[in-house]
Amino acid sequence: MAEMSVWLLVLSGEMAILWSSLLGGIMSNPLRPNGAKQGKGANYKQIGSTDLHWIMLGLIQGLAAGLILAFGLDPALCLVSLMIFSRLLNPLPDVFRAFGINPLVLADGPVHRMAAALGGISSLSIVVSCSDLLFDAAANWMP
Repeated sequence: MAEMSVWLLVLSGEMAILWSSLLGGIMSNPLRPNGAKQGKGANYKQIGSTDLHWIMLGLIQGLAAGLILAFGLDPALCLVSLMIFSRLLNPLPDVFRAFGINPLVLADGPVHRMAAALGGISSLSIVVSCSDLLFDAAANWMP
């Protein structure tokens, strides 16, 4: 099961970095310094923070796979799925913010509340999955 967990985490992290690279290439066109106007509709600086989120979360998943290999952990498939799920959801509040929806305010309409809930759920998922891996590694490391 450990090999499957490592394979899933590395593949998911690699897909996150690939998607982030593609997104960065798409973003570079409207941000040219030649004085051309930006396209309407999206705030490209917020999409840039989404780009960085996906890179960071892809690297976190690679490090989690390394932790599994280094300490001989055998995490449950639900823990690995939770980590992959959180990697997919965590950048979504920045995507919402790029289109004018503030995910940090619960007082607005249902779309704002849904965006805030997705951000909270994904952050909690990251904390739970990473903490469980770290506690398992500490338990295996300490005599």
